[in-house]
Amino acid sequence: MRRIVFLLLLAAGLASPFYAQKTKPMSAAQMEQWLAGVHGKADEKVAKQLGGLELTERVNPALLASWQANLPGNQSRAALTALADLSAFLDPPAADQLAAAPPDLKAQGAMLSSAIDYVVQTLTKLPDFYATRTTEHFQDTPAYETLSTHESGGCRPSNGGCYTNARNTINVVPYEPLHSTGQTSVVVSYRDGVEMRGAQKMDRSLINQPAEGFTTAGEFGPILSVVLDDAMHNTIAWGYWEQGAQGKVAVFRYSVPVGQSSYAVALQNGARNEKLFPAYHGEIAIDPASGAILRITVIANPDPSLDVKQSEILVEYAAVSLGGKDYICPVKSGALLKSIIKDAQRGHQLRTRLNDVTFSGYHLLRGDVRILPEQP
Repeated sequence: MRRIVFLLLLAAGLASPFYAQKTKPMSAAQMEQWLAGVHGKADEKVAKQLGGLELTERVNPALLASWQANLPGNQSRAALTALADLSAFLDPPAADQLAAAPPDLKAQGAMLSSAIDYVVQTLTKLPDFYATRTTEHFQDTPAYETLSTHESGGCRPSNGGCYTNARNTINVVPYEPLHSTGQTSVVVSYRDGVEMRGAQKMDRSLINQPAEGFTTAGEFGPILSVVLDDAMHNTIAWGYWEQGAQGKVAVFRYSVPVGQSSYAVALQNGARNEKLFPAYHGEIAIDPASGAILRITVIANPDPSLDVKQSEILVEYAAVSLGGKDYICPVKSGALLKSIIKDAQRGHQLRTRLNDVTFSGYHLLRGDVRILPEQP
């Protein structure tokens, strides 16, 4: 069976003991009300409060933009971005799900056939181009214990003996919720049907290469062809109608079992590089008129015995103008990873990492040719 480069890469770090963290769940409507009450509050304080909340349904981009505009500063906006990205794999609010009757099986088959044709046409006819991939990195800091020793003592004049008492104190460093650890920007290109970052091909060879931090690959093409092919050969079924930015969107749900998966998770732990191909499921959102895929999610079903506990990827697509012609290209993606990191001194730690990615600045790759007059 083929195993293609739609993958997630990460490198292991230090660890600390595991402490369960509690968050307050909120619907989109409840979050709207809560955000209305933060006017006039300090940016840092709002960001800290947002770290203790959890959205229970997906937030559409227009609503998120309106929320961001009313926040006091960059810290709170980053915290809300992380919350929204975590919710991207959930069902949308009931208001975003249309009450229209589902299409019959024939119409569903026609939409899926259109999506397959769209993917084939997209991957074979995309021109060579480059874009800027900007990633905001988030991670939490799990609580951990430190041990401090306090000594006390003295001497007894009655017998001339001296003594020393040692008392150990365990201190718990509190949990810090998801927070931004910085932003990176890199130029990516698409040449002859292959995604590149600099001079490096983002292909299956990456699975055997060391990973730096936490990153993903495959948003420009492999994710569409791989997931759709996996889904069509396994289980795919109607989900619901969704209200999109340009009209009605058809959402299908799919699942792929172990042994049929082309989704690679590569975990580098020291000198050892683990390669996992877990079962996975997710959604494919299709424009029913054109067959264009507008959103795709991949949610792994990891083996409970493995260190990777949660691995999810989202990619959103929209029309991008290249050379005066519109092409459907990725404009945003998100990747979530929860994994157990082991350390000899601090024990086991459940660490959450999140990448918020935007693609912008699309340009065609062109070679300029100048014709010069013949010189004597």
